[in-house]
Amino acid sequence: MENANSARKEHNLLQQRAFDEVAGGFAQPIPEDILQRLEAVVDSAHIRPDESVLDVGTGAGVLLQFILKRRPARVVACDLSGEMIKVATQRFGDRVTFLQADVVDIPPGMGPFGTVFCNAMFGNVYDQRQTIEAIGGLLGPGGRFVISHPLGSDFVRRLKAGSPQYHLKELPDEASLKHLVDGTGLAVTHFVDEPDLYLAICTKAGG
Repeated sequence: MENANSARKEHNLLQQRAFDEVAGGFAQPIPEDILQRLEAVVDSAHIRPDESVLDVGTGAGVLLQFILKRRPARVVACDLSGEMIKVATQRFGDRVTFLQADVVDIPPGMGPFGTVFCNAMFGNVYDQRQTIEAIGGLLGPGGRFVISHPLGSDFVRRLKAGSPQYHLKELPDEASLKHLVDGTGLAVTHFVDEPDLYLAICTKAGG
């Protein structure tokens, strides 16, 4: 376990450095068609006004404007990159609680969350199963875990091949995701893998 934690921390440090270097570029305007898909991702979670929402790997906060439109009770966003958090904080200030952290290290006491998003970042995590387990522990009964990418899984596959500095993994297909969530208390309840959108929703039992 200690070796695995050391490897995860080393992976996270490489991720942090890589995204600190490019954070300024993520403040650029996003094309309208991608914004529409991002809003559809947030809409798919059916956020309720009484629940808390966690945006994992928030980056420059591309999902936050759509999350805040839903007026949840609390919004928390985490990222490994301090520079990314600076960009997001400039946009959203005290409307969002920002944490520079790996979701694996967020204590369950910060929950429960009704919705947890992993948008355009699930290929970046050190261990996808470990990340799912951690998120399952942060979700309340009936909570939704949304994995998405507005450019699709093929984009992640190409980025993995051409950008070794990001240490990417591919996004799981439906069968692989069902295997990853097996035994975590989560079930895959929605799955779309289209050329310009990857969207999977895993729901926690008990809602």
